[in-house]
Amino acid sequence: MVRPPVARDAADRYLHQQSTRPLTLSCGPADSPTGLLAWLVEKYRAWSDCGGNLSSRFSDDFLLTQASLYWFTHTIGSPTPSRPRSGPTTNTPSG
Repeated sequence: MVRPPVARDAADRYLHQQSTRPLTLSCGPADSPTGLLAWLVEKYRAWSDCGGNLSSRFSDDFLLTQASLYWFTHTIGSPTPSRPRSGPTTNTPSG
């Protein structure tokens, strides 16, 4: 499926933001359970083949469980690096 240029541009901007500043995107969902649920619903709608009708693919229980897992474990703001970090990983004394 080929995405229209506007959708592709938005997805590219999101990927760039997530790759370079992952904590920026986690502030809203980490601060509010409503913000978290809204963010998850938007992502599931955009990333699934639901045709805009989220309930055709996912139950309310599933979506609320996903939000609850992130909310109660405080893990929505725990970014996983999408690329290896460069540079030293430990401070080794020289001399």
